[in-house]
Amino acid sequence: MKDEHEEEVKIVSIYEIDKEDYCQPLIDYLEHEKLPSESKNKTKIQQGASSFLCTKGTLYQSSFLSLWLRCLDEEEQIQVIGRAYVGI
Repeated sequence: MKDEHEEEVKIVSIYEIDKEDYCQPLIDYLEHEKLPSESKNKTKIQQGASSFLCTKGTLYQSSFLSLWLRCLDEEEQIQVIGRAYVGI
């Protein structure tokens, strides 16, 4: 028997499965020499890969001053931007 104050709550979770991280094709190419099926993207990745480095699944891009900058996924980008605005 249900108590008068009990309510049934249904929770719906949504996950984006097919959303591809912009870094993943570069990581695949640098670690496994795997290229996407689209020829336009193949050329773009091959040409741009020389300015990237992948270490332990983390992607870095060489900057103009030869510093290695870590590439962030979408969630990390939002956190960094949020922290920057809080600090202003």
